[in-house]
Amino acid sequence: MNKRDKLFWDKVSVGDDGECWPWLACFQSTGVGTFWDGERMVSAHRYAWISEMGPIPDGVDVLRSCGNLACCNPGHMRLGASGLTERFWSFVVVAGEDECWEWGGYTAGGHGRIDGIRAHRYSYELANGPIPDGSLVCHSCDNPLCVNPRHLWLGSHTDNMDDMMTKGRSAFGERSGTAVLSEADVYEMKRAYLIVGGVTQQELADRYGISRPQVSHIMTGKQWAHVVV
Repeated sequence: MNKRDKLFWDKVSVGDDGECWPWLACFQSTGVGTFWDGERMVSAHRYAWISEMGPIPDGVDVLRSCGNLACCNPGHMRLGASGLTERFWSFVVVAGEDECWEWGGYTAGGHGRIDGIRAHRYSYELANGPIPDGSLVCHSCDNPLCVNPRHLWLGSHTDNMDDMMTKGRSAFGERSGTAVLSEADVYEMKRAYLIVGGVTQQELADRYGISRPQVSHIMTGKQWAHVVV
């Protein structure tokens, strides 16, 4: 270990492999640690990556799955697209490990969104990697604005519906006795419009025998908000 690296790691509270390693020195106003690398001030977590893993390619960010802006544990990091992740965490109120981490940014259909991506799905990918095609990211806490990776799990549409039934959350929608649509219909509509794209609200209205304003209400979460894609 060279002198610069030793100086850096002396400012980090290194713990067990699975724990966050907090930065103990200077911070930006954004809550990100900073360190003088001999030429310029750099983010502490980026220096931690370079020290342990090697150079970072141009235009790439060091992403932290733990959401802890002070963490310098390289085991909590991976490389990813530039800019988006820091912006994502700036909208999140990070609480205790097992508490909900509420999304405070833009919402649509009852869920957070950032750059067209559902916030809870993005959080899951940061922590666990890509989501398999056709899989849903479900909330164990039943809080659609929560992005705590510990509260998120992968499942199918059937898994999600079964979970809703088990928790007594489906006493609405198709069980209301007045619905023209089924939950499966709404799921397919939302997936076609919000995920796949290439279809208009009027086309969906014609396909399912409902009005175009009703389709709009479904897509914005005014109706059937419990059906998540």
